[in-house]
Amino acid sequence: MSETEELIFTSKGMLPAKDLRYETLWIDGMTFEVALQLVKQENGDMGFSPKIEKRGFLRFVERYYLGDEVVKESAHVYFPGGIESNAEQGTFG
Repeated sequence: MSETEELIFTSKGMLPAKDLRYETLWIDGMTFEVALQLVKQENGDMGFSPKIEKRGFLRFVERYYLGDEVVKESAHVYFPGGIESNAEQGTFG
């Protein structure tokens, strides 16, 4: 039986993890506008306008490189204090 190697889905297809360089990046002090744009970029326009105080945000980025080229990137945005939203329910009947 052959040895199984870990593969990662990238912009270049499935590549062996051992061939990639993994780096992380923490971005602190992000403005509301930038954070909201990132969320819309990653999730599309979600059809809501969250009411969030204009304070700093934290973004965690994971990058996989093949040589000097980024072949996979993931970003996670942390909203301190959460977001405020209102539920709307229609009438059933």
